[in-house]
Amino acid sequence: MLLVCLVVFSLFLLGQPALTFVLLFTSVAVLTETIGYATHWGVPMNVITMTMALSANMLASVIVIAFCYSYSVSGKQQMRAGVRIQYTFQATFLPVVFACLVPVITYLPLFAVDAPIIAHIWKILFVNSTATLIHYLFFMPNLCLLFSIHLPACTIVNCTECCCDIEDDSSIYYIPTTARAVHPEG
Repeated sequence: MLLVCLVVFSLFLLGQPALTFVLLFTSVAVLTETIGYATHWGVPMNVITMTMALSANMLASVIVIAFCYSYSVSGKQQMRAGVRIQYTFQATFLPVVFACLVPVITYLPLFAVDAPIIAHIWKILFVNSTATLIHYLFFMPNLCLLFSIHLPACTIVNCTECCCDIEDDSSIYYIPTTARAVHPEG
């Protein structure tokens, strides 16, 4: 239910289904990685840790929405995809790094309390922040290029493969395809 609301909300805000697929893929991947690596690290999956994992997944969702929004609004100034990705990193890199590091660092003073749930929650935060940062650096730019540039290019019909000329000489849309000279006197 949470992912459905997130997809509908991002489709409404971004207006580009390709970037909504980036959000869906990244959210599912980061949540799966968080639960998998936390379980591997010895964190018991109970109501508190699962709630923390779902809440921490919102960090990944917000970062993806910020990245996709910056990517989509950079299109009018930068026409090439590589320049758009570069602009997006310039606009979002520092806030994303701080958003991933600050929760992990500010949670450290709670280790003064001798309760195992504190360590479990910190491990969930750490794994989620690491997975989000890895996806931000390596997967999101490639997914944006894949879903917004490369896959739509496969569906575009090339006009040179079909007969697009209008053969009527009297039509205003007629474009001569032979190499004949145009003389102004006649």
